[in-house]
Amino acid sequence: MNRPRNVPPAVVGTAYNDYLQPEVPTEMERVQAAVDQLRVESKLKREKVSTVSKDLIKFCEEHKKEDVMLNGALNEQNNPYQDKKNCTIV
Repeated sequence: MNRPRNVPPAVVGTAYNDYLQPEVPTEMERVQAAVDQLRVESKLKREKVSTVSKDLIKFCEEHKKEDVMLNGALNEQNNPYQDKKNCTIV
């Protein structure tokens, strides 16, 4: 039997079809996965957007002095966006 390229020898034969075509989940399996995901999401702690947005604004105001994107780099040694290597074209 000629083995197709890039196929491990262990999957040639009866298992070869399974290798090419993975098992497609049934409708019941898809529904079960959706239910499981909904159960996980239902247990998450939820916060009101108004509360969280105030906390986010407060955090940004407190840390804006340290933000390189707002203030720029204080010096070239502390600039995280500067190239680490110099490029020389000959």
